[in-house]
Amino acid sequence: MFKRELQLLVTLCVAASLGFAQEGRRGAAALASRAAGGRVTIGGGEPTDPVPSLDMLIHRSVLIVDGTAADVLPAVAADPNPDVPSAETYSVVTVTEVLSAVAVTKPSSLYVVQMGGKAGKWEVYTPDVPLLQKGERCILFLDPDVRAEGSYDPGTPRYNAVGIWSGFVKIKNGKIGFLPNAVPALHDYDNMDADAFLAQVGRRVDAIVPKDQIILPHAVHVPRFWIPLG
Repeated sequence: MFKRELQLLVTLCVAASLGFAQEGRRGAAALASRAAGGRVTIGGGEPTDPVPSLDMLIHRSVLIVDGTAADVLPAVAADPNPDVPSAETYSVVTVTEVLSAVAVTKPSSLYVVQMGGKAGKWEVYTPDVPLLQKGERCILFLDPDVRAEGSYDPGTPRYNAVGIWSGFVKIKNGKIGFLPNAVPALHDYDNMDADAFLAQVGRRVDAIVPKDQIILPHAVHVPRFWIPLG
């Protein structure tokens, strides 16, 4: 009996040591992958506080513009740790029309800051919120990027899209379209003539935005990301 128990104990110890060795190899491989860099996909989930309607999108926007991406600048690292997959891209948007500006100066151009791009040893791919392309026209519902640090021209105002993806309205062949992860109520406007949509937004701005430029409080939208490391 004792001999069999001893053999079983030895077997379990060997199996455990092999398991720890395998886990160690997997951990070392993951660390090596992080050190080597490469391409990672950052996918969004449901927003923590989704934008349920066009009226609420307007409520939550400090600035609403019709504009064109005049330039897309090289991505910069968003995290000082080079082993953390991070990149953000600044697009220079030339403003054609300001539909609403709440307690901010109406800009002729601005930066839209988006997560994604290639910086350092990482290429961060964001399929749910594709980076703006040079020459692309869009209607943007924006909040200021209030971080103290920043890249590129500090004199150009920086903005983020409201609700992560809700604030990007792409215009193609004269028709508008929200990004796929926007709520169904916003997709009701898809394929609407861009001029008609701009007129609709203008009417709702007149009805919703207080004339004394007080905007409703709104929550900070934080996406849930998934970053594969191996």
